[in-house]
Amino acid sequence: MRELMERYGWDEPFLPMNVKNSGEKLEKLFKDDNYVAELKRDGSRYVCIDGRFFSRKLSENKKQPETYGMPVEKTDNIPHLAEFFSQFGPGGIIVDGEIYYPGRKSNTVTGIMGCDPWKACMRQGFGEFLDNNDPVDWSVMWAQYDSNGGVAFAFDALMQSEKLRWRPGDTEDWRLVSKLDKDFWDYIHLGPIRYMIFDILHLNGTSYLEATWEERRDVLDNWFEKYVQGTEWEKYITISVPYETENGKRALMKWAEANREEGLVFKNRTSLYVPGKRPEHHWYRIKGKIYADVVVMGVEPPEAEHKGKPSELGKWPYWESVDGKFELNPAEHGGVNALVGAGYRPISRYHYYGWIGSVVFGLYKGGELVKAGTCSGMDDETRALFTERWQEFVENQTVIEISAMERTHKGMFRHPQFERFRDDKSAADCLWEVEMGE
Repeated sequence: MRELMERYGWDEPFLPMNVKNSGEKLEKLFKDDNYVAELKRDGSRYVCIDGRFFSRKLSENKKQPETYGMPVEKTDNIPHLAEFFSQFGPGGIIVDGEIYYPGRKSNTVTGIMGCDPWKACMRQGFGEFLDNNDPVDWSVMWAQYDSNGGVAFAFDALMQSEKLRWRPGDTEDWRLVSKLDKDFWDYIHLGPIRYMIFDILHLNGTSYLEATWEERRDVLDNWFEKYVQGTEWEKYITISVPYETENGKRALMKWAEANREEGLVFKNRTSLYVPGKRPEHHWYRIKGKIYADVVVMGVEPPEAEHKGKPSELGKWPYWESVDGKFELNPAEHGGVNALVGAGYRPISRYHYYGWIGSVVFGLYKGGELVKAGTCSGMDDETRALFTERWQEFVENQTVIEISAMERTHKGMFRHPQFERFRDDKSAADCLWEVEMGE
């Protein structure tokens, strides 16, 4: 990154522009023709600069001072994409996009972008395709994958102590490869990972940071048509599709929810691209939700300690002494410093009032009620009600509706939240195979 900063004359590392939450603006964004909507893939955001891929995360590894404080680079994990985008020098290219797998979630992407390069390449199936008669090269690690009649892949072996010979039809080799990387067989059929581009910021010596979104979009469309469309790269490189009308934007939202995509991003047609900032009236995001009816199985206590910002403590009203005595008004006892000196600690509001922290819920699977997660997100009145009557709710197998951002690849809910009681639904109808899609 430092050499790229010098090449482009940057004083700071290039970071992608941030997106604001839509909040109460959602209906306005649907109706406002000044905003278009694009699908937000559930992957990992990466900026590509001259064939090198950087995340939004800054390196915290002080043992590598040359990269400390710079965006984390993951170019070696995706050599196919690096190969394609490196062809645009010396004029250069900078694009912003999402690394993703179609139909998969961000945790699957993490299995490629979050591991060592050799493992990432092995999982994607990179390597030289070999005939059965080729001699064994003991400097490589071998694996057999039976897709089209059986093929062999050769991978660079950074772990030289783990040498593995390939022999056609030898199942022992399959088990050995599995031991080297337990997730290998889960990934190999997915192939090389994809990259969806949604903005272009520099091309052939011209910067488009001062251009509007519409102007940048024209450049991106022309570039994609010239270099990607109709080529072998179209399988791995795509571009986002803008939806312009209110009906189009709402239809996209419904499709995203039905297909368990992460949500939408609304973009102002006249918005500029401001690296590292979250400017007003530029980009907004809305994440879709999924809903499920589940059965109350129990409750969990809240976290006792205050988890907010240290700056909040000066006015924080909830405190507890070492012997369990509660205090609500620090000012009456000389302020926060006096309470701390007397052995008090800041505690959560839920712990102060003795409320529950979350509700444990389940679904029927094979005739048995199985835990499917925990949820919170209820208002104070509902939380107090659960605190008082949770045992009754468990005995009666009370049904509640929850919402979540998505289901993970293991079938669990991500960030589930309480929505409402479902007095109109029987616990016996809350089936794992229905709510989990299995």
